[in-house]
Amino acid sequence: MTQITGWFYPFPIEGLECMLPAEVLPLHETRLKALRQFLETHPCDSAIDLGCHQGYFTLEMEKYIPKVEGIDRFSKSIEQANIIYQQLGNGRSTFKQSLIEHHNTVVDLVLCYGVLYHVENPIQILRSINTMTQKFCIIETQVASPSSPHIEDGTHKSIRQPLGSFTLVSDYSDSNIGGPTNIALVPDLNAVLNLLKMFGFKTELYTPDSTDYEQFVRRQRVIIYAERQ
Repeated sequence: MTQITGWFYPFPIEGLECMLPAEVLPLHETRLKALRQFLETHPCDSAIDLGCHQGYFTLEMEKYIPKVEGIDRFSKSIEQANIIYQQLGNGRSTFKQSLIEHHNTVVDLVLCYGVLYHVENPIQILRSINTMTQKFCIIETQVASPSSPHIEDGTHKSIRQPLGSFTLVSDYSDSNIGGPTNIALVPDLNAVLNLLKMFGFKTELYTPDSTDYEQFVRRQRVIIYAERQ
């Protein structure tokens, strides 16, 4: 297994090398810390890890939750997750190749790390999360800067106040850390928070400290805890 390259996470296996540069590793450390903080205070019986990639956070969830499923659109990622799971898993998790919008599992907790900023329809992803979770979701995403302060509604005398905005960027569908297409719409923070509110969730932002990954400290990346009301 240690001869296989392309490991994106610091799995605790002797000889396995993580491909990320040292300055980026705190990204996973912060994600892990935020996830543990939630799981330690919010008991769940089932969970799903959307865009699970190599199963790093799936493995963490199964320490707290009896039944966990990881899904990813890439067969290679699922293959890698299963290889890792044979070494580190405790029998509570399964992995499946699937598109998020085609998956219909219903669970207590949906984890969605690093997905929204790689897709061309982040609203559809949030709709899918809404149908999957009975109780909670945790969303981690990079966020864009807010755009227009107002939108004219047919005439300059009629104004609609924006609830959020999305920024068009190119993505990398040929990579197993990219989205399904080469188009992505990155939401701003207000867009995610207001959409979750529309879907019936109350939200709380993870509060980073100075030791967390620098994008979280600068609010270019956020973690949102959401609970169904």
